[in-house]
Amino acid sequence: GGWKNRKVIEFYERYAKTVFKRYQHKVKYWMTFNEINVVLHAPFTGGGLVFEEGENKLNAMYQAAHHQFVASALAVKAGHDIIPDSKIGCMIAATTTYPMTSKPEDVFAAMENERKTLFFSDVQARGAYPGYMKRYLAENNIEIEMAEGDEELLKEHTVDYIGFSYYMSMAASTDP
Repeated sequence: GGWKNRKVIEFYERYAKTVFKRYQHKVKYWMTFNEINVVLHAPFTGGGLVFEEGENKLNAMYQAAHHQFVASALAVKAGHDIIPDSKIGCMIAATTTYPMTSKPEDVFAAMENERKTLFFSDVQARGAYPGYMKRYLAENNIEIEMAEGDEELLKEHTVDYIGFSYYMSMAASTDP
């Protein structure tokens, strides 16, 4: 099940604690996940996801992302506990989207595309799901299962910085 399986959070937390302890005197700057948003573009690579016949793929990808967010927050907590002066960040694969034209529809399409990337850093840096994403999830019938305490963890253990890989830009239009 990859990151769809909540149990992976425990494995990741144990791994993070092990690495923090091993390298606490050598490394100050850390990133919890490299290009965390890749789970939406390459689900197997970014989240270990293999889909079942008829499975709601969007739901599975966003559930996996939620589990990664929780794991990231737990890693931030552990890192700061073990290495108090550490700086722990998140990283996204950034692709800037520009509107193809100045038509409002294209401007909105570009903004919507940007939000699918920025959502990942918003949750980790601000500690909560932004309103635009809550609306997107509801409009697309995506139901994320959150365990008790998830929201508090996200809020209390935000990242210290945001890193990004910038590969390219693209343009969005509602007129193919």
